[in-house]
Amino acid sequence: MTRFETAELPRVIASTFRVGRYRCSVSVPINLPPGAAIHLNVEWHPHLPSRLSKKELKEYRRGRRTLLLEVSKYVGRIAIVDI
Repeated sequence: MTRFETAELPRVIASTFRVGRYRCSVSVPINLPPGAAIHLNVEWHPHLPSRLSKKELKEYRRGRRTLLLEVSKYVGRIAIVDI
């Protein structure tokens, strides 16, 4: 008889990536009840930029997309609303 052990799901998925001269750390809690809204926690280092160039915005979105693809493996489909 084969025994399968269930791995515990992570509570948070996080990533840090470069955006121009900045580092962006994004974490996403994923242990929420079904149907709950997921929010991103974003921290910028060394400080929050006042604006991003087109190139930096592409780098930020690429890093965010990579993280959200990983999150979607645990929670299913994801929709993003940029404000």
